[in-house]
Amino acid sequence: MTTPPDTLRIATLDVRQEMLAPYGALTRDGNPIHTDAQFAAGTPYGRCIAHGTLSLNALWRSIEASFPPEAAAQAEIDVRFTAPVFPGETLTGGGARRPDGTWDVWVRAGERTVVNGTLVMP
Repeated sequence: MTTPPDTLRIATLDVRQEMLAPYGALTRDGNPIHTDAQFAAGTPYGRCIAHGTLSLNALWRSIEASFPPEAAAQAEIDVRFTAPVFPGETLTGGGARRPDGTWDVWVRAGERTVVNGTLVMP
């Protein structure tokens, strides 16, 4: 048995506007805030934003890089989406182990934390 890491490996994801329509189709999220610049301009964000769940891909990449595949497949996360992600941003996912054996996990866009939560491994 291997010792769990104290920190998760950092993983990145470049968010591009052209990703959002296919991602929306895949997840059945047709909200125009993701793909319609004119519609998005009238929202409080003033422009298109990425799907919240798209941000989780940076975290999953971090988990998959930090644990063997069979363990990563059983990971349980509890997260909150805390800020919007805009096309053109690079996301980083990672985390740090707590004394109780769980991990504080996060996704950041630059200095902003856009997702935070907890990871529990079996």
